[in-house]
Amino acid sequence: MAAKIWMSFAALMLSLNALAETSVPSLAPVADALEINDLEKAERLKSELQPYLAQAPKPWQMRWHILGCQFKQMMSDRSALAFHTEQLHTLLGSSPERSHPATGYLHLCRARLAVMDKALPSAHEHVSKAISAAQGERDNNLAIMALVMRANMQSNRAEYSSALEDLSQAMLLAEQPQPARYLSLHPAMLDFSLARTFFYLENFTRADEAMLDALDKATGAPQMTWFIRFNYASVLQRQGRIAESQQQLDQLSNTIPHFAAPDEGYIRYFRAINAFGLARYTEALDFAQSAADTFVLSDLQPEYAQARAIQAQSLLMLGQIDAGWQLMNEVQPQLETLEDYRTLTQLQYWIADYHHQQGADELAYQALLKHLNYQQSFRDQTQQAALLKQQHELGQQMDQHRKSLALTAEAHYQNQQSLMLWQSLASIFGALLLSSLALKFWPRKNSSTAPAPPQTAAEALKARIQQAKHEESPLAVILIRVPGSKDSELRQQLCQDLRDQDSHLQLTPSDHLLLLASASDGELSWRLAALPRQLSGLGMEQFAFGKTRVHSFDSVESLMARLEYDLLSHQSDSDKALSLEQPRLRRIQ
Repeated sequence: MAAKIWMSFAALMLSLNALAETSVPSLAPVADALEINDLEKAERLKSELQPYLAQAPKPWQMRWHILGCQFKQMMSDRSALAFHTEQLHTLLGSSPERSHPATGYLHLCRARLAVMDKALPSAHEHVSKAISAAQGERDNNLAIMALVMRANMQSNRAEYSSALEDLSQAMLLAEQPQPARYLSLHPAMLDFSLARTFFYLENFTRADEAMLDALDKATGAPQMTWFIRFNYASVLQRQGRIAESQQQLDQLSNTIPHFAAPDEGYIRYFRAINAFGLARYTEALDFAQSAADTFVLSDLQPEYAQARAIQAQSLLMLGQIDAGWQLMNEVQPQLETLEDYRTLTQLQYWIADYHHQQGADELAYQALLKHLNYQQSFRDQTQQAALLKQQHELGQQMDQHRKSLALTAEAHYQNQQSLMLWQSLASIFGALLLSSLALKFWPRKNSSTAPAPPQTAAEALKARIQQAKHEESPLAVILIRVPGSKDSELRQQLCQDLRDQDSHLQLTPSDHLLLLASASDGELSWRLAALPRQLSGLGMEQFAFGKTRVHSFDSVESLMARLEYDLLSHQSDSDKALSLEQPRLRRIQ
């Protein structure tokens, strides 16, 4: 009787637990709000769902903390981001599954945390692990987010070719949409990342195109539209296109994203600079004052001093001479204490020009001397920073070499241990060898087999890509496009210095591929530099090149798309007809 009562009670509890799981609200609305940068709505929804967290099933809790990582990173809240990362780690540690779909998102959280801590090598390591996890789980949404994050990091380090390769791969994956398992990236952010990379490359035409594409895709998402448009205004301002920048600012909607206090300060400071550049001095003064108030509350001393400098300049241009110089004389010692020589250099040049416009050439001359002194200090400071960065990178390379040597020593020890085993088996292998030789000369019927059909260039490329995915060093590929070439002479020239593990493929009469195994960046640069001289020696005047490396996600189509894109990026406008005549290659727009 007692056993029956206990079984009934257990069944009742299981039913109640199942009912509780099905009654937990979905977190999809939170994910949707984060995707379009509606942080205010995401925060409200999370507050409403907070009471369900303690009793919710584990998958729900995992998604809660994944969304929390994204939200707190967007809010620049480092401590809360660390909390969600640790909670997700704890949940995954107690999971019975050896490989969980959320593991890649944990690496993404750790990468974001490392970026906030300015630990960029660690960030790169974790985001690469997130990409590998996404490949294993076939999670395109995770792969896109991680690829875009890594591309942005690479753009910041001036590794533009690698950044464009990651963005190209992300765009290919975006063409295969999947329901979001945990979280996804809005398509507009792909174009936005592409725009910032083109901007760093000083390809301003393509940057404009990508920004406008991003704005078009963000239609219906006012917070995301505001974010992209404001950044577009920043890009235009940095090119000196102040009027166009202000046009973008004037089109900003009243639906302002929910920002942390420091971000609001940066936005007001930017608007102050823009207004000052357009001689809207009253507007510039108001924005600079508001930015300074925000920065001082956030204890951002350099930014506070820079905002006050704009205030002083605006006061002087508004004719409030005494107040302007009083503030200017307070700001300059503060900037010197902070060793902000960049701002001091620019400020002294402006002061010299201001004095000259007022007819005070002696004061203008003194300001120019100060400008030159600050400029030299700024150059010294920049060189010192570059030296420290180089020393840090060399230290990291040394650590990697030490790890490599340790692994080599361990492998050598293992080989020595197994040598005796191989020697003991040598006699057995010898007997097997003799047996195989005897079978080789054993009489047997002749059998004729049809020769294998010749492998096409596309099939050979596909096979080589699959092989390269299992190699330690990524396969380097160079596309050479030479219209109307003489095949025999060109093939001989391209193949003359290839190694045994390298190969040449001719895809079309105009397109040739060099597949270079274990080629370093230096070798790639050397080969690309040598190709024009070699082709000119054959009397060929029209040619173009593209280069890339094979990645784990690659297919023939994605590889050729990146090659075509790289080829287009390095051509002059008069040469682009060469590539546009090739319809079989997919061009990344």
